[in-house]
Amino acid sequence: MFSEKYCQAFEEVLKSYKSKDIETPYQTIKNWEDFVEEVIEFYDCIQPEFENDLDVNRGHIDKLLVESKLFDFPEHKLFIEKINFIT
Repeated sequence: MFSEKYCQAFEEVLKSYKSKDIETPYQTIKNWEDFVEEVIEFYDCIQPEFENDLDVNRGHIDKLLVESKLFDFPEHKLFIEKINFIT
């Protein structure tokens, strides 16, 4: 699904963000999916609070979605689609 070059660029971008968790695109998608499922399963608050919790935890993903260095790779569109499908 994701080329080795895309994965390398993805990790380099995360390093440039000074991210403590350097993940592959696959790990990022899976971790986001797990987080959203957990929040949905255990959430007992009103919708705006729910959305705020998702937004707060999605910050680094939003940066990745618009990262110009990743747009050079055709599979970045797939990454964007998978992330947006989850939420």
